[in-house]
Amino acid sequence: MGTAVGGGRGAVPRYVQIADDIVQQIRAGALKAGDMVPSESELVERYGVAGGTVRKAMLEVRASGLVETRHGKGSFVKARPPVRHRSSDRFRRTHRQEGRAAYLAESAQSGAEASVSMLFRGPIVAPEE
Repeated sequence: MGTAVGGGRGAVPRYVQIADDIVQQIRAGALKAGDMVPSESELVERYGVAGGTVRKAMLEVRASGLVETRHGKGSFVKARPPVRHRSSDRFRRTHRQEGRAAYLAESAQSGAEASVSMLFRGPIVAPEE
């Protein structure tokens, strides 16, 4: 079992720290789209943890949608993560206060650039039918 840092209730498990580190490497561009994520044995050596801890960390990274694993080949960074629709984030007060619609906030989290274009604003006469 991985060691938690911080002790007490607010301790962050080691596998979460490792997963966060890998995600940050992807977001910072150290691991680019199509790059292979280091193997399990390389991660065990790099972080000084057991294989089970690395496996749990990679489950977290895969759940983020940033990598895909191909059996017998390894894990690779995806070109762009999918837009995730999470009810817990969709209607956050901070998004509303920033004036961002739910889909704009979700696209930003996935690294996409969404925009809104207004085609027409104003009164229009409805047809008789």
